[in-house]
Amino acid sequence: MKPEKTKRRTSLCLGILSLLTGGLSVVVGSMGLLGGQGNVFDVPLDYRVLLWFVLAVLGVLAVISGLISRFKVGVVLGAIGAVLCTFVCFLAFVIVGKGIALKAICYHDLQILTRAMQEYCEQNEGTLPDADAWCDQLVESAESEEYFSIGSFLGGRRGPSSNSEKRSCFAFNKNLGGYRLSEIDRPTVLLFETRDFGWNQNGTLASLPSTTHPGFYPFIERGAHFVLVLPDSTFLTIFCEKSELDSLNWTAQKEN
Repeated sequence: MKPEKTKRRTSLCLGILSLLTGGLSVVVGSMGLLGGQGNVFDVPLDYRVLLWFVLAVLGVLAVISGLISRFKVGVVLGAIGAVLCTFVCFLAFVIVGKGIALKAICYHDLQILTRAMQEYCEQNEGTLPDADAWCDQLVESAESEEYFSIGSFLGGRRGPSSNSEKRSCFAFNKNLGGYRLSEIDRPTVLLFETRDFGWNQNGTLASLPSTTHPGFYPFIERGAHFVLVLPDSTFLTIFCEKSELDSLNWTAQKEN
């Protein structure tokens, strides 16, 4: 077989490989975004993004090989595959960036919510709100519009009279309902993130989702935000990874 024909066949094979790789990356990327219970692509975000990166690298290597062989059909097919891979790789970066932004927004919202909780306790002799009505009680006692206008707390910039529009993606530890801050003798969970929107949501470790923020190492840890009440009656907002959830305290006092 002549060397020129061998180069052309090699170039054509590499071009087709690049095209298939690009197409596969688009399919995997699209199906991965759907997720859902029981879906074969319902895997953690970090695995999905890693797969997209691998596919993109394979596509780029294929098109480089096609260019080296200088066969027109191989170059064209390789270029198409590389474009598809690059698009999906860009999509992966966008998703990672969105995850980082959402994590920062949740932390900011919890900080505002914590200030509202501090204000409530100051007005009620150091007593925490009731677990079944904590959202309503915080809104009623809030002196600043900021406390009930943040998106994650009420779902939009609406006043306290818009009861039908109120929703929150945070829940209250039902074990602390009506507790005095002075009675709490160890760091204890007060508020935590949920996946569902609701109003006056409350619960304990059993109602905590396995993970609220999907991860992509090393940019995003997989876990959720919590507000803890400390023994000195102050509040602390933390991010707890999935592997550390069992170390959190949900009862206010140590067992004797």
